[in-house]
Amino acid sequence: MQGYTDLADYLNSGWRRWVHLSYYVAVILGFYSYFWCKAGQTLGMRAWRLLLVTKEGTPLSLNQALSRALLSLGGLGNFWLWLRWGKGLALQDQLTNTQMIVLTKEQSKILNLHKTAR
Repeated sequence: MQGYTDLADYLNSGWRRWVHLSYYVAVILGFYSYFWCKAGQTLGMRAWRLLLVTKEGTPLSLNQALSRALLSLGGLGNFWLWLRWGKGLALQDQLTNTQMIVLTKEQSKILNLHKTAR
């Protein structure tokens, strides 16, 4: 690491910057894709009683989960909700045929007890 002041300087120089950034993007996409496909919820979504499913009510496919994560553009796709007030679907949901469902406390409790019993 001669010529670099610290590890961050080393990682953010030249081609390493893109490898480092690609690693972070892969981890984030992997996290959301895994939990959306496996359970329809991340831990944060479970706390807010949100469930992500297809329009038919089935779990997301890997292709849908990856597409939804990329199309959300870091949350910018949610501004679509303001443009289409009252329609209820964010841009990423419309483009990937998915929907976000807000569960009641009872539904959330039943769903999460069923998941932990597996």
